[in-house]
Amino acid sequence: MQPYFFKQIKCLSLLSIGLIFNLSTVVIADPGKLVDSPLFATTNNVPANVFFEVDDSGSMDWDILTKPHWDHFSYTRTDDDFAEHYIETGLFRVDSGLLKVNSTKVSYQTYYSLYSNTDNVYTPSCIGGTFYKTLEACQNNVQNTDWRVKSSSLNTLYYNPEVRYSTWVKGDGSILPIANFSSVKSTPEPSSNGYGIQRNLDGFIYHVWTDSHGFSDSQPNRKSLNKTRGANQLVDWWDEHKRYTVNGSSITVELVTYTGKIETIGSATILGGSGSHVELGGKTIQETKQNIANWYQYFRRRSFVTKSAVAKVITENPSYRYGLGFIGDNSFIYKGSKTRFIEMPPDQGSQAHNIDIISSLFGYEWPKNTTPLRAGLDRAGQYFKDGKGGRNPMVFTYNTEGEDIQLASGAHIWGQAGGHPNWHPDGINII
Repeated sequence: MQPYFFKQIKCLSLLSIGLIFNLSTVVIADPGKLVDSPLFATTNNVPANVFFEVDDSGSMDWDILTKPHWDHFSYTRTDDDFAEHYIETGLFRVDSGLLKVNSTKVSYQTYYSLYSNTDNVYTPSCIGGTFYKTLEACQNNVQNTDWRVKSSSLNTLYYNPEVRYSTWVKGDGSILPIANFSSVKSTPEPSSNGYGIQRNLDGFIYHVWTDSHGFSDSQPNRKSLNKTRGANQLVDWWDEHKRYTVNGSSITVELVTYTGKIETIGSATILGGSGSHVELGGKTIQETKQNIANWYQYFRRRSFVTKSAVAKVITENPSYRYGLGFIGDNSFIYKGSKTRFIEMPPDQGSQAHNIDIISSLFGYEWPKNTTPLRAGLDRAGQYFKDGKGGRNPMVFTYNTEGEDIQLASGAHIWGQAGGHPNWHPDGINII
């Protein structure tokens, strides 16, 4: 067995050794530039090794991802057929209006997706037939039962008017074309199954939430109606909100309030013309429609946000060495072969490697996989630990606070400066 040398790393980040991303929980926010040096270091020329460990489970195809909230029944039902539920699963629950239980009680359903497209990983259904139900497969009154699923304040994947949605950036720096509001595609990648599936977004609705009300007890009471005025940092069903309906060349804005549990339209404004509007955040109607179309085509699904985020990090930080793995699937097509693990290249800043990763990821069809998260993270950890796949062995350790980071390397690696120009056995230079 060859000897190992330990060197203390004078930083609180593992980025210069290897950064593992788990993108199973997705957000629309711009990932921005990665920090590539310790906060207190004046110079650092060590290139980062970045490994993306991607959740490839079937849930990544869904377009609902809610914040913790009380379901619709908690605010509206007056009988004892339903119990209140505090939803922390990222999903959404409403009465389907179709399924009877014990011949008298109407059953609620949990919904995973909004849009009923034929390229959905799971077959769209309002009830029955599939465990993973789609709201658009239900009747209109069911779809409109709870406005919050069409507000980004609760459903974080839904269209957010404060975000500017850009198209995906490819590995060579070029961008995919903008979407068309009247014929938006289910997926932007020409090689994907949903590229030929189109819809007209005329009549599109989104809601802008105001934290206007709360409740007096530990939870909303549907019988005593314990509604209170004032913010409570929860998106309550009876909160005030503005409903935006996009129709052709105009957008209707309605202020929605509640008297008891009865919806009331306080005011309605029809926006038109070619100029900008304060109600649209300074955008014109055409700019708003373009933004909505780009959101639908490029960001509405969990998997879309993942693809965009990975590509953006790579294209904005091209000098790093990137690897990519999937927690479950082994059918990812990379350079004509099936795999689930793409190693980092031996040299930093490999443009061809970066282009290949992004191109393959954009064309990836999400499968009906489960979520073996621990197994996927273990593979990535073993990769950095003992070089499975042909890489040189490196082992890092740290205490329970994430500090006192140390790196162990084989003698042959140490003698070669570990492949990093600023890593020397004298212990002076920071890795």
